[in-house]
Amino acid sequence: MYDFLIGSDFVWTCDKCVEDKKSLISNPLQQNHSYYFYLAYYDSSIKCKKCRKEFTFTKEEKKFWYEGLKFRKESVPVHCLSCRKQIRKEKLQNKRLSEILKKDSKDMTIEELYELVQIYDEWKINDKFNLYNKILKAKKK
Repeated sequence: MYDFLIGSDFVWTCDKCVEDKKSLISNPLQQNHSYYFYLAYYDSSIKCKKCRKEFTFTKEEKKFWYEGLKFRKESVPVHCLSCRKQIRKEKLQNKRLSEILKKDSKDMTIEELYELVQIYDEWKINDKFNLYNKILKAKKK
């Protein structure tokens, strides 16, 4: 069995690394795999595609990634946690903008107009910010 593991693509660990908490034993039955799977997880360093900073993909995150979310072994994060949060936030804001902008501006509520103003201000889109801020102020009167 040892020879099989040494010459393979399996990621495994020794007892000492587990004891020293350098690695985390995996549960291959919980992983989404066809043939190769993780026997253990280690921290690894990755460069974020967006901000270009190095970040650590921790062994605990890997366990959640591959066993909880069932991502395939080939799947790795390309963005750091901070950039992933920012990307998710922008997607939610974009979705919300789409929902609100389906309406005519006269049918938008004060709360919806306020959301538009906030998003456009955060995104630094001044012409849209000014437009919806003007509509908001007029609607408040």
